[in-house]
Amino acid sequence: GVLRPIVPSALLYLNILDLWTKRKETHVLNGSQRKWSDAELIDLGFHKCVIGIPGRPLPIMVPNPQATSQKDAYRLEAIEDEHHPIIIWSKRPYAEVMGMLYRLLPTPSMLPLYYETLQLLQVENERRIQFYIGKHGSGKSFLGRLVGDLLDPEGPITINCADRDLNELLFETVLDVGANPDLYSKINDRLKAGTLNQASVNAIKDVVGNAYTEKDGFPYVNFERVGATSLQGVEDEDGMVHTEAIFNGAKTSEVVDVLLQVSQIEGLGKEASFMPIKTQLGLIPRVWQDGRVVHLEEYNKCKEGSDTCLHPVLQVFNGENMKCRVYGSGGMNFSFDNRERGPAFFCYLDGNMQADGVATHTLSASANDRILPNIIQDMIQDDWQHRWCQMLTGMPIKILYESKRDQWEADPESFTKFCHMIRGLGGVSVPDAHRHYID
Repeated sequence: GVLRPIVPSALLYLNILDLWTKRKETHVLNGSQRKWSDAELIDLGFHKCVIGIPGRPLPIMVPNPQATSQKDAYRLEAIEDEHHPIIIWSKRPYAEVMGMLYRLLPTPSMLPLYYETLQLLQVENERRIQFYIGKHGSGKSFLGRLVGDLLDPEGPITINCADRDLNELLFETVLDVGANPDLYSKINDRLKAGTLNQASVNAIKDVVGNAYTEKDGFPYVNFERVGATSLQGVEDEDGMVHTEAIFNGAKTSEVVDVLLQVSQIEGLGKEASFMPIKTQLGLIPRVWQDGRVVHLEEYNKCKEGSDTCLHPVLQVFNGENMKCRVYGSGGMNFSFDNRERGPAFFCYLDGNMQADGVATHTLSASANDRILPNIIQDMIQDDWQHRWCQMLTGMPIKILYESKRDQWEADPESFTKFCHMIRGLGGVSVPDAHRHYID
C-alpha cells in the first residue's frame, strides 16, 4: 500500500519550502560545478535511492487548514511525486538507506527541515551546507548524524567546535618528525628503558596531550600526533558507525620549548639543535578531498572571531563562489573548488540558542548570511509521542500510521506486516522487545 496522495494544502506548503530553498540558492554557479551521470556515480560506488514517489512516500508535516488550535495546527501528509522525486546517492546499499529513511524519521515538528535537508543532499544541488540552532535535546545533532549515516557507511566526520580555534580546522602546525628522527627516537628509547629523568617524563606528559601513550606495554610518545587531529571510528549499540575527530590538545610551540629543556637535562642538546615544525592540512580540507559529510557541532561555541577564517570557504560550500584558496604558514595553501567536489560532500553545522550560556555567542552578520541558520522550535506533544514510539519499537509507528490512517484502520494486519518489514529493512538485527511492541 501507499500513503494517501499529497493534498492541495501540502502542495502549497511544499511550494513555500521550495521558495525558501531557492532563497538559499540565490548565489548559484550557473552550472559551473562538476556534474555526474548515473553511470559515473555507480562506478564511484554509489547507489541510487529514490524517495517521495508512489510506493516510497515521504511523510511530512503541513499546515492544517481545518485547525482549531495550536495542537492541530499541522497534520501529516505524504509526498508522492513521481515527476519530481528526491534522489539520494549513497555508498550504502539501497535497502539500508530506505530502512534508515523510514526508521529514523525526525520528530514531526522537524519534518519540514528534514525535507529541506534531503533536497540539499541531492548531488546536483550546489548548496552543500545546512545550519540548525536549537535547545539541548532538540534533535539537531541527531539530524547531523543521520545525514552522514544516509550517505556513507562510516557516517559523518564529527568535529566538536566548542572553545576551539577554527583556524586549526584548515591547517595544523605539527612537529616535522621526519626531518630529525634521532631526538624523538632517543627519548622513546629512554622511556622504554626507564632511564629518562622523572622530571623530564613529567614535563613531556604535561604538554604532549594524548600523544603520550603506550606501545608494546611501554610508555611511548607519538610525536607525529602533536598538534594533529586524528579520526576514530565509533560504533554504537545498534552497530552504526560514525567518525569522531580526536584533537591532540597540545600546542606545538610549547612542546618544542619543553623538548629543548628536556634535551639539556638528558644530554641531547646536539639532537635538539634542529627541531623544525611544519604546517599540514587540517580536517576540513581532508574531508573535502574525501567527499564525506562533516558535522561541525557546537559551531557557535567556537572561540569568538575564529570562524572568520572559514567565511570564504562557506561561500564555496553554499554555492556563492566557485572556488577559494586559503593560506597557512610556511607557504602551505589549499584550494576549495566546486568543480572538484565529491558528490557526497556536505557540511552540517549545529549550534545552541543564545540563552544557552555565556559560551554561546552570536555569529557575524556575514556568517549568518552565508549559512542561514534554521531555528528548531520547542518540542510539541506529537514529538514526545514520536520518541516514545521509536524507543519502544525502533521506528516512528505513529507517523507511519497517521499518514495513512484510513487504510491501516481498514486492515490492521497489513500495518503490522508493514512495520516488521520496515524495522528489518537493510538486514538490521531487530530486538525481541521491538518485535513484541510492533505486534
